[in-house]
Amino acid sequence: MIGSTSGTRFLSREGVRELKRRLLPLAALVTPNWPEAEELTGLRVRSDRQAEAAALALSQECGCAVLVKGGHGPGRVCRDCLVTRDGRIRWYSSPRVITRNTHGTGCVLSAGIALGLAKGLSLPAAVAAARRFLVTSLKKNRKVRLGGGRGPALP
Repeated sequence: MIGSTSGTRFLSREGVRELKRRLLPLAALVTPNWPEAEELTGLRVRSDRQAEAAALALSQECGCAVLVKGGHGPGRVCRDCLVTRDGRIRWYSSPRVITRNTHGTGCVLSAGIALGLAKGLSLPAAVAAARRFLVTSLKKNRKVRLGGGRGPALP
């Protein structure tokens, strides 16, 4: 949304302000990673507790559900924090999949969530289903080598 893991910036600071003012209040769900959550909230995100605080702050400010993705977090477990529009908090955890094929994981996850919602799942169930799909795909394709650098997240 704001930038790539490789460091390419997609939005200026003014663009981020406009995103928060005009677009995010219209969203059903926003899915920032830790660096994006920091940029959107101005809060430091270096732990699960800080990720939860950022998710709550962004949800309250913009009036949408927020899933702060934990792929940038440390450790062997990847934890994502969902805050719904009504302020309910839910955590999702899965073992971290060691692979170089992480390019596009956020896009795969958000598309999977959208699919779940379109199929009539609740938001928490759609997030859970999309995470299962992503983890399964990462495990299945962890050794695939395509191009240089980070490989794509494959279905």
